[in-house]
Amino acid sequence: MVAAKGVIRNSILVLEQDDISRYEGRDVIVTFLDRRQEKEGGVDLDRFVIPYDRGTDPDEYIKELRQNDRI
Repeated sequence: MVAAKGVIRNSILVLEQDDISRYEGRDVIVTFLDRRQEKEGGVDLDRFVIPYDRGTDPDEYIKELRQNDRI
């Protein structure tokens, strides 16, 4: 039994694994994942994020939250 990852190009399944020759002539089951392959580069998520100091000093951040949570 073997699991291999691949992509369909021009109605041909292109596998990313080279050592499947020993399985020549065997029955296979192919599962299609219902998602598209991401393009290289993808979306620059940092473009949509506002930088803040919460991660630099978490103790100080929590202390400020607690001090300022009273009406």
